[in-house]
Amino acid sequence: MTSSNFNSSHPTHRQSLKVVPPSIQKAVPPVTQASSPITAVKSTKSHQKLIILGAIVAGLGYVGFVPQLPHSVRGEANISSTYNARQDVTLNVAGVVKEIYVNPNEKVSKGQKLVVLESEEVENAIAKAKTELGQAQSAIQDSLRMVEDLQAKLTESRVREQTTQQEVSQRSQEAASINQNSLPQVQELESEITGLEKKRIQLQSNSNIIQQQINRINAVNQEAGDVVIPQTRLDEFQREYNIISGEVSEITSQIASNKAQIKRIEKDLQDKLRQVEAEFSAARAARKSVEESLQAANILVIDRRRQVAELQTEVKRQEEKRKQLILTASTTGTVITEDLDRLTNRFQPAGEKLLEIVDLSNLTVIAQIRQEDEKFIQKGDTVKFYKQGEIQPHTTKVEYISSASQQEENQVKPVWIVRLSIKNNGENLMKPGMTGYVSIETQPMTLFEKLKHEVLKVVRPILL
Repeated sequence: MTSSNFNSSHPTHRQSLKVVPPSIQKAVPPVTQASSPITAVKSTKSHQKLIILGAIVAGLGYVGFVPQLPHSVRGEANISSTYNARQDVTLNVAGVVKEIYVNPNEKVSKGQKLVVLESEEVENAIAKAKTELGQAQSAIQDSLRMVEDLQAKLTESRVREQTTQQEVSQRSQEAASINQNSLPQVQELESEITGLEKKRIQLQSNSNIIQQQINRINAVNQEAGDVVIPQTRLDEFQREYNIISGEVSEITSQIASNKAQIKRIEKDLQDKLRQVEAEFSAARAARKSVEESLQAANILVIDRRRQVAELQTEVKRQEEKRKQLILTASTTGTVITEDLDRLTNRFQPAGEKLLEIVDLSNLTVIAQIRQEDEKFIQKGDTVKFYKQGEIQPHTTKVEYISSASQQEENQVKPVWIVRLSIKNNGENLMKPGMTGYVSIETQPMTLFEKLKHEVLKVVRPILL
């Protein structure tokens, strides 16, 4: 049976080994002939070498048959909760503890309500956010109504701008038609002026003829020294001349009146053109102003919608804070915190730990092993954990060995951390914080190796 198959946990399988030293045959002295002293000395030295070599071979044979003995490594240990099987119930929001629904050592389930708190700060923040949200929602309705009104005004201003633009075009055409004599009123007046001009020319021609007749009568009478042509005839010509002159004057006055009327029409058209141009400019400016106001109102709506969204988010955030005032269990386990009743009606700051929940069915044992013993430990080695004050061990396996030694201030020598899981039984429950020691069963060693290791553990610190 080899040493690798030897296990201290199965003493019945050990074989009793007996050390059998090699047999030494007695040397029969050979018959020698007489020799010189030098030959005798050489023979003696060869004999001594053979004896030493035989002793070495015998010693090696003895060591090869020495049995290996069980070996274990001991170290102090303490019980801790297992990762992902514990919960530190802490406060995310500061508040006053109003109700505690669990007791020490009580088993709780995942999702179970544990503690309820009240926070005046959170309630005030929710009320403030809701008030501001209501105001913002009212403001956005006002902004939307403003946008609606401005859109209606913009439609009106665009219609007004289009109407005045058409009037400007019409008045511009009318003003241009005066110069081209295409306006009906002007055409009528111009035609009347033309007719009057012709009539005036005709009357002036007749007036000139009558004047010539009057001048001739006066010349004849003057040459004759007497009235050759009766005065009545001269008076008739004079009367006719006066009538024609009066008609010419009336026609001239009518022509002037028509021309003045044309000027008035032209001036009126120019005035109307300038007026509609001013109205068009005002309508265009009003339309641009309404567009700018509408753009600003739309921007205000967007800004107020953003504000409403932010306040809605703030209300939800504060309400989430309120939900955080109800603490629940995130794991199944046992409450291990004492004196929970003292927390009632007391203010607790954010981050404060109220209680601890641990799954006691599977705990973790953290053992401290001396540095010189670390080399013997392997993952999977059998471990016996002895709780302080008890002699009945709990058997488990090594799960983890730290990759570096650790040394705290109150420790003289560095240690290695070995972690192992241990299951609780219903009779003698173990809890986090309890202490004890472990015995880790390692590979068997010979008595010589064990003595050497233990002596070095004592002597090495002294020598160093």
